[in-house]
Parts: sequence; C-alpha cells; structure tokens
Amino acid sequence: MPVGTAEGLALDEQILRLAPDDTAAALRLGRGLQEVGRPAEALAVFEQLLERKPRHTIATRRADELRRSLAKMQEQTPAVKNAQRTGGPAERIVRRARKEWKCQGKGEPAAHSLRCARVIATGERYVEITWGEVSFHDSHRISLACASDLWGVDLADESA
Repeated sequence: MPVGTAEGLALDEQILRLAPDDTAAALRLGRGLQEVGRPAEALAVFEQLLERKPRHTIATRRADELRRSLAKMQEQTPAVKNAQRTGGPAERIVRRARKEWKCQGKGEPAAHSLRCARVIATGERYVEITWGEVSFHDSHRISLACASDLWGVDLADESA
C-alpha cells in the first residue's frame, strides 16, 4: 500500500493499535502524514517512536525537520503582518508586463474580481498584489487604473 494514501494511513494506524512497537508502521505513518500535509500529527508519531527508541536516526531526522518546518510556518513575514494590520493586500509590487495579461481587478465600482475586462499590454506597468507572500497562486495582476480605483492611491510614480 503506498505511503500517504488514505488506505495506507488507515492500515498503519491499525497496525500500531495492534502492535504499538512496530517501528516500520510508525515510520510509514509519520511519513504518510507528512506527505498529506498533516505535519503536527506526523511530528507526534515520530516523537512517540522516539520515546520508545530515543536513538532512532530516521525518526530523529524527520522529527527535527518537522519541528523546523512547523516553526517556520508560525513565523509571519512582513507581508502577512501588513495584511493583518491593514486588512488589505499584503504587498503591492509595481512591475512591467513581459507579455499580455488579463487584469484581475475591477475598476468602477471598485471591487476585486477575476472578471475584469481590462488587459495589461506587453511593456505596460501593472501592480501585483497579494494577501500573503507573493506567489503564483496567491497573487493577482492588476492594471494601474484598477489599482487606483481599488485603493484610491496613485501608483503611476512608483518604479517598476
């Protein structure tokens, strides 16, 4: 059964209920939980294994990785702090389009929408906004006109 599938997780949980000292099942379960995005649960599995086998190198390494990952997830970037403080976009970055993009802002009336009819032409400046860290999935390209409508801010003088 592949690690990180619902069936694999259920099987390893069942094995550990019947045989709590099964190291292989604990390692598979911890790794599977890690792969499906449940790091806190994965860490708990590795820590339980380390209580029984304190020198287990794989469990130690995985637990250390998860602790670092969870600590990093708790850190807030300046962008996220700004979004929480203002209730608006975390970052506004003025850029120059390398290709044509559909604007993802809505002008009159000011409302954020992915259905904006405006187009950002190649070479035209636009604003990339995000409510967290700038990334492909969490940011939107907004024409300068829509950005002005949305925020009431003149961004024409900001550098690209």
